[in-house]
This record gives sequence, C-alpha cells and structure tokens, in this order.
Amino acid sequence: MFFDFHVSCGFGFERLRMSKRSETLANYVRQFKERQPAQDAATVIRNRLLDEGYARLQADVKAECEKQADELNGEAGCAGALVCRFSGNDSGVFRTDDAACLSVKWDAPKRSVTLICEKPTKFKYIVEVKLTNNETNWYFAAGPDRKSLTAINNQIDWIIDKGLFALFDVEA
Repeated sequence: MFFDFHVSCGFGFERLRMSKRSETLANYVRQFKERQPAQDAATVIRNRLLDEGYARLQADVKAECEKQADELNGEAGCAGALVCRFSGNDSGVFRTDDAACLSVKWDAPKRSVTLICEKPTKFKYIVEVKLTNNETNWYFAAGPDRKSLTAINNQIDWIIDKGLFALFDVEA
C-alpha cells in the first residue's frame, strides 16, 4: 500500500496537484469559456432576427384583420358587422351582433400568435416565427397545432380569412 502525504508550510503559490478527473473537467471549462463569446454573439443575432420577425408578425396580423374588417364593413348590408381591438388581453376581431370573436393571443416568448374562434364554428391556427436553416433570416410557419407548422411565405391573409369565415359559421 502506498500513501502520498504532502505537507506544505508557508505561503507559497505552488500549483496544487489535480486529479485526472479534475484536469479533464478543467479542459472542458477552458474550452467552454473560449467558445462562450461566440455563442453569446450568435444568440444575440438569433434573438434579434426572431424579434424582428415577431414585430412583423404582430404588424401583419393587426393590419390584415383591420383591412378585412374594413372591407366587410364597407359591403352592402354589412356596415359595422366587425370591430377590431388590439389592446390589452382582449385582442381580436369581434362581431357586433353577437358575442363571437376571433381572438388573437400573442405569445412573445415563443414569438407566435394563436388565432381562436370558439363559436359559432371552432377554429384555431398558430403562426410562429422561425429561423431559416442557416439562421440568417426568419419566416412564418403556420398550422392548426405546433406539431404541424409549415412555412407559409410570410402570407397570413388566408389564415385571417379562414378565421373570419369561422366567425360567421362558414368552414373555409
């Protein structure tokens, strides 16, 4: 049996002996610290791109809802049928003759919006901002649930159409 006993007196700054496990971990820590600034910069760029896409998504959804509501309200016999509200928790398009609405639920952390109509016809669609494979740009992906999101060429008008049709009990 072999014992290694080492006593040091004084205030020397000699290097303490490291176990093999500690040396291995130390190597990983040094590599991590070397890569960290690059990873932080890449994360900042990714978040900036996603935030840019989310701001565009918010603007496009709001503009498209308002445009389609204005167009419908301008049709003969449909004056004042829809009202858009985009403030607070009750964002969406509301029927004036009924309590029905196409709710717009914003989710900033996921950079998505969910459009929901409960009555008269159930409708739910999610639009989310995604990064391209090379992470240099963003695009919109949409689907009835998160598992089935597909790219939509940043065109959301047809989704708003479907939601408004559901608001009047028409399946599109």
